[in-house]
Amino acid sequence: MKKYFLFLFFLCCVSSLKINAQTDTAFWFVAPEVWAGHSDNPIYLRFASFDSPATVSISQPANAGFPEQTVSLNANDAQSINLTNWLSIIENKPVNQILNYGIYISSTVPITAYYEEASINNPDLLSLKGKNALGTEFYTPFQNLLNSYYSQSKAGIDIVATEDNTTIEITPTQNLIGYPANTTFSISLNKGQTYSLRSASTLSFLRPSGTHITSDKPIAVTISDDSIFGQSYYGGNNYDLLADQIIPVNKMGQEYIGIKGQLTLDDKIYITASEDNTTITSGGNILSTINAGETYELSLPNNAIYFSTSSPVIALHMTGYGSEVCGAILPPINCTGSQDVSFIRSLDNPFFKLNLLVKSGAEDDFSFNGNPNLITAADFSDVPNTNGEWKFASISNPTYVQILQNSNITNSTGFFHVGIIMGRESSSRYGYFSNYNTFSHNITSSTESYCEGETLVLSGETLTNVNYSWEGPNGFTATGNDYDFGSISQADSGIYVLTGDIGDCEVRSDTFHLSVINLDDASFSVENFCQGSTNSATITGLENGVFSLVNSSDATTINPVNGELSNTTIGADYQIMYQTNGDCPNSSTQNLSVLPFEDASFTIDNFCYGSINNAQITGVTSGQFSLTNNPNGALINSFNGELSNTTSGSIYTVEYTTPGSVSSCSSSSQQNVEVYPIPSNPNTTNLYEYCADETINAINILPAEQNSTIQWYNDIALSDLIVQSEVYQIPYSLGTTTVYITETSENNCESNPTTISQIINPLPNIYAGNDIAVCFGESVTLNASGGVNYFWNNGVQNNIPFTPEVGQYEFIVTADNINNCFNQDTVEVIIYANPIAYAGTSTNVCGLEYQLQANDNGNLGFWSSNNATISSVNSPTTDIINDFYGLNNFTWTETNSYGCESNSSVNINFLEQPNINILEDTTYGCEDENVIVEGNSTNASSYLWTTSGTGTFQNQNLPFTEYMFSDEDLNNLEINLYLRAQLEDCYSSDTSLLILNKKPEVNIFSDEFLCFADSSIQLNIFTSGISPLSYELELNNETILSYSDMSEGQESLLISDLGFYRISNLKDAFCYGDNSEEFNLILRNRPQAEFTLYPRETSINEPTVYVNDQSLFANYYEWSFGDSSELYNDIDTEHDYENAGNYNIKLFVANEFGCTDSITKQVIVHPHFELYIPDAFTPDGDRINDTFGCKGYGIATFTISIVNRWGELVFNSNEIEVEWDGKNAINGVYAYRIDVIDMIGKSHFFKGEVSLLR
Repeated sequence: MKKYFLFLFFLCCVSSLKINAQTDTAFWFVAPEVWAGHSDNPIYLRFASFDSPATVSISQPANAGFPEQTVSLNANDAQSINLTNWLSIIENKPVNQILNYGIYISSTVPITAYYEEASINNPDLLSLKGKNALGTEFYTPFQNLLNSYYSQSKAGIDIVATEDNTTIEITPTQNLIGYPANTTFSISLNKGQTYSLRSASTLSFLRPSGTHITSDKPIAVTISDDSIFGQSYYGGNNYDLLADQIIPVNKMGQEYIGIKGQLTLDDKIYITASEDNTTITSGGNILSTINAGETYELSLPNNAIYFSTSSPVIALHMTGYGSEVCGAILPPINCTGSQDVSFIRSLDNPFFKLNLLVKSGAEDDFSFNGNPNLITAADFSDVPNTNGEWKFASISNPTYVQILQNSNITNSTGFFHVGIIMGRESSSRYGYFSNYNTFSHNITSSTESYCEGETLVLSGETLTNVNYSWEGPNGFTATGNDYDFGSISQADSGIYVLTGDIGDCEVRSDTFHLSVINLDDASFSVENFCQGSTNSATITGLENGVFSLVNSSDATTINPVNGELSNTTIGADYQIMYQTNGDCPNSSTQNLSVLPFEDASFTIDNFCYGSINNAQITGVTSGQFSLTNNPNGALINSFNGELSNTTSGSIYTVEYTTPGSVSSCSSSSQQNVEVYPIPSNPNTTNLYEYCADETINAINILPAEQNSTIQWYNDIALSDLIVQSEVYQIPYSLGTTTVYITETSENNCESNPTTISQIINPLPNIYAGNDIAVCFGESVTLNASGGVNYFWNNGVQNNIPFTPEVGQYEFIVTADNINNCFNQDTVEVIIYANPIAYAGTSTNVCGLEYQLQANDNGNLGFWSSNNATISSVNSPTTDIINDFYGLNNFTWTETNSYGCESNSSVNINFLEQPNINILEDTTYGCEDENVIVEGNSTNASSYLWTTSGTGTFQNQNLPFTEYMFSDEDLNNLEINLYLRAQLEDCYSSDTSLLILNKKPEVNIFSDEFLCFADSSIQLNIFTSGISPLSYELELNNETILSYSDMSEGQESLLISDLGFYRISNLKDAFCYGDNSEEFNLILRNRPQAEFTLYPRETSINEPTVYVNDQSLFANYYEWSFGDSSELYNDIDTEHDYENAGNYNIKLFVANEFGCTDSITKQVIVHPHFELYIPDAFTPDGDRINDTFGCKGYGIATFTISIVNRWGELVFNSNEIEVEWDGKNAINGVYAYRIDVIDMIGKSHFFKGEVSLLR
């Protein structure tokens, strides 16, 4: 079987692609620094999935500050994530410092991934190679043809560690920043940490090509060549990024094929050796011999080139579109490739080409998205110098490759590589997505356990055209991808090896160690048991297994740990299984039975204390009686159950136990036996004695025990039963009557009798005396007769005088006789009330006049006093004039209708009164100023200021004081102030009105800034207060204007001087006001409009122009493109013109302060112009490509000159239709110069080389 491979070549210009070839579930990467001055953003990670959904996580293991990102992909899906927001912690800068910027990408299933710097002018993409990028030895390849355009854009080497404590040694071949050439130095990195190295020069021949890097743990390395200037070789005025993730030495190959891109001249391949004396061969010729770390430049002038080396090398391919260069690492082609590749064409660019590479014989076995008729053998040609062994296809603009759609290419018989080329005049991107590693077998198992008796299938990885060969123990051999063991045993243990190659490509073998494990020992023992007893099993094999029931049909359950059964059925049979939990589980079963119990039933009755009580056996006889509950030492007959030595009231538990047998289980039963107590004698009063007038009550005797009964008897012998009842009334009879009672329990036990006697005695005859009426205060004496002892109510004692309160009383006397029987009599006593005289309350009086007010209660009365004049002596209310200052007494005497008299006196203290006066009847005050008030008096001893407001006084008790009014007082505007004077207990007061005024206020405001130094703004002044007002305007604490006789309201003026403005010395009719807040007039940054325009000149066949904002201090953008199209508001944008012409592009910008600026630039869109120049022709007379000539359109004038290698002119023409036929010229390379003026008068200059081949 032949081996087929296809080469993946990927060059994308402007667009971004995702290709499923370099697949893995884990990727390590460090992003190079791209100089921001030549555009370094946006940046993206791009992912593509295969036939399974994927969840992708992006993290920086050494940087906790980076937020972990998650991307979800459907099957056959493609997604991107924009990382521009974190560019400062992703691009690996500054140089020569340990940083934490390593990126780790993990996926749930294999995916493809790449990193893209997607700026308009300086882009590139870097394919992430997964495990193929990791190694411990690297050589760095660089181009040495083109210089870097900017001094900040030097070639770089960036390293990321995948494990902690990684030691890395680096030997540069040229001077690096901080490190001299050919001097080894070392660094130490932890997992996720990165290190950046930069060339010390921008010159091409000083690139650090061949720098040797070794490490003690796996690392990944990125190379970059920023803004390399292609004009010196390819013409044009372009400078572009070239970057890729490289492969380690153990992934390098010895066979490579490069496919030319679309540069104006030949591509370059830079070959760097990993071993000394490495020869490079192409077309049967040895091109060069180089040592480890040395680099050879190989030109690629034609469509494809094949070369091989004697030792592993790494190859950097520099290609591009027009004069826009880019580059990537070539994959080796020997024994590599894929049978299934997916990619996405993301943009509709002017240039798109699909390149395929496969060995002969498989070129007609392709399918595109399942369609076998789109890519056919007719699309393929031979790769030069491979003797027809390799085929390649270069398909331009295939319509079946749709924008933003998944494009899947498969080959049913061989391995292949696929490449994409996309480009335009402004930039190019280039990247390979191919399997850099060789083939290997991988044995997988159908199970993770290998226990005796289990089934097992070993499988190799599915590869096309492999002759699978298995070898194993005991002479085992087999063929095929899978081997099915069936049930395995100990005899199958051993080492199995899978081999088999794909044609002459060696596939690395794989081994599998099979160790078959014996089944666990599941032995245990268990015995029959009686219902209710413990029946745990004994494990004799591997412990910690699980017990279960096999055949239970009832509610029986089993303890899975010890095998104990619960809820079993008597007489039932059970089967128990024990299963182990070891590496190889096993099980065993045993049977057991539940034995029946014998009948242990019997009867025994409760009894009264002292009686006989044998038990009666109703079940199996010949058993034994015993006491299980014996509270006080009773005895039992073990044969008949008779109890003796019992205690009254005790309860005993009698148990009967059967003898048991081989076929049955001994059982027992219990009964409680109670020894009933004899009830106690009824607890009651033995004697009931009554007087003749008392009610004879029934006697209620409660039994001592529940459900007992009470019996009443007439005789002590208990023969004459009166009644059985708890209640009985002994019949009425003067003298003594006797009865007898007993208590009988519910168990029919009767107590001894209790005697009860009833005695009824006669009453005494009592006299209380005659009724009495007196006034309050006179004494009363009560004297009764007819008894032995007398007891009056209300605490009165017989024949002892007392003085009762006013009222009408009925006094009751109770007296007893010698039998302690009582009788009573009553007497009426009336006590008339004295009048209640009330002369009033004693008080102090300010002055000598007063009005007396007594309460006469409707009675007659009169006033009496000394040294005073009483207006109406017999009137309870009367005016008096005292003769002196001081204390005098006045008495009111009153008599009621019963002739009872009383009086009341009042003391009046006549005091001298103070005088008081507040000096100002009306006082004025201002906000934030306290008010001074003053009063005076000729005789006051103290003062007290108060107010109707809510303010406070500084000295509230002095005639001269200061009032601190409140905000509420200020809002009310008018309040009263009160001054009270005191002379001893006499007071006088005066009132003053306080009128308050709020202080005037002023506010100023305006715009806070100027956009231009020579402009002005309006300043607004707002005042409030009582006219007239006056104030001053200050600038930087100096008065510039004064205002007087102003009314409140708004004043406005124009200001232009910068600085701090303030209103000061504010005053209205009454009060001064505060200065205003300062207003700072400043000059803001005016935005400065600027943008880059690319291209400034173009043609209508490429009508797109790109504008990138370069403005300062702006946050609003408005683009107009001079062709009546809509306005754009993006920061950066692009625009397509529909017609040729000169257009003015205007950018209008503004900032957050309202300041604006604009700038206009012109773009020229030429009419259609295109020129095609071939790079070779074959004047061999076959009428195919026999002449060298140009094709184009939009051309006004055309001139061409061709010279040989010695500078001799061999052909020239002023007409594009005239072509060079090459006659009389030898095979070789010739140089041409072409000058063209297009239809709008623009000059175009072309120079290059053309090969003449015969």
